Amino acid sequence: MALGLILAFVATRGLLGALINPPFNGPDERGHFLEVATSLQVDVSDEERASQHQPRPYYFAAALAIRLFGTPVGPEHLDWQALFPLRLASVLLGTLTTAATYVTARYALRGGPAAAPTALAAALVAGLAPIHQFTMASAANDPLAIALAAASTAAAIATVAHGWTRRRALVLVGAALAAVATKSTGWGAVIITGLIVVTALRRPRQAARQDGTAVADGTGQRIPSLRWSISDRWLVGAGVMSVLVGLAGLQVVVRLAPESLFVIHQLPFLIPAAWRLPMNYLLAPGGLSETFRTFWVQPDYAVPALSAATIGAALLVLAAVVGGLRMALARGGSPLRRAPALVLIGSVLIQLLLIGYRYSLGVEKEILLGGAAQAKFMLPALPAIAILLVVGWAGLLPVAQRRWLPVLVLVLMLAVDAATLLPFLGQHYQWLELRPV
Repeated sequence: MALGLILAFVATRGLLGALINPPFNGPDERGHFLEVATSLQVDVSDEERASQHQPRPYYFAAALAIRLFGTPVGPEHLDWQALFPLRLASVLLGTLTTAATYVTARYALRGGPAAAPTALAAALVAGLAPIHQFTMASAANDPLAIALAAASTAAAIATVAHGWTRRRALVLVGAALAAVATKSTGWGAVIITGLIVVTALRRPRQAARQDGTAVADGTGQRIPSLRWSISDRWLVGAGVMSVLVGLAGLQVVVRLAPESLFVIHQLPFLIPAAWRLPMNYLLAPGGLSETFRTFWVQPDYAVPALSAATIGAALLVLAAVVGGLRMALARGGSPLRRAPALVLIGSVLIQLLLIGYRYSLGVEKEILLGGAAQAKFMLPALPAIAILLVVGWAGLLPVAQRRWLPVLVLVLMLAVDAATLLPFLGQHYQWLELRPV
């Protein structure tokens, strides 16, 4: 019941954002919308198609949904009537991500103290994070990629915490590949999936009873894991082959599409962006700090500086770090086991590295990214971020008091939401008074 109430609240808040957010105010929303229109054979000029280099699955799915609902889309109907159904889909996908966060937390915290309240609190953080709410209020491919990455994270945590099964393997691999096929920011899920698969190949696979406990497989014996030597040779061989295939694919792209966006505008800067990444992203003003700040601030894509909100967010993260250290120093105090914790931390670090590389690439191309919602690209790791924050905050409370964690987190996230939304209502949402009924 508590989870149902949380999901209903997150969906209601997302719907409110979808209604009051002005058309095409979301991250690249006009470009995404025009790509959907292009999939419906609406004539759109190439100059307007800012998202034409994006993968196509989201646009095909969105176009199919518009066809099924019979929404008119044409040169004279590129307006709110066609935009709102796409925003509703984003709200639904954002709610599914919230549910996936809860499932991931329950897998990661099973057997830990106050696992259920902690998982509910993590769902609240994921659902009400300002950048997530802003993304949910936009017609874009991000909510679909985020939901798929969240499903892959849940399967990854279930695999390392409770064993390898065929169903988990299908969700893990399938959701990760679908995420990266939707948006390139899903590569983090693919990397985590590869690491989990390699780990699983070295472990015995266990079947599971209906109650979730492990049993011997088939003949009563565990399936023997691959030997270390065989697994190591397989891993090294796969790594070498992937490098060779990647180089061959790069040559094919260069030869077949010499005028493409990748070849002209990205390929010449890949190596300089890589070796200058620490200087461009970690040390330069507006790099890592921009990612941190825009996670906690909404609602405009060009996010104005809110010093008070940034300081408050820093204090929240610092509290989580202190609570996590307190748990780590207390023997048996952490509800997170080592393997799930490593997966969660690894998924956050991988997304930070991918964002840093993107930011560094922009610097090398002399494209100013100051003020952009960098944290949008952290959202594939949203379940991991939410769980780590909540576990850290739980470390500040006595175990007996952690049942109140969802209530405290709800009050906290509502305060963050109000503090970062209310200052912009008069500036951005006057269109409601002008919108025809």
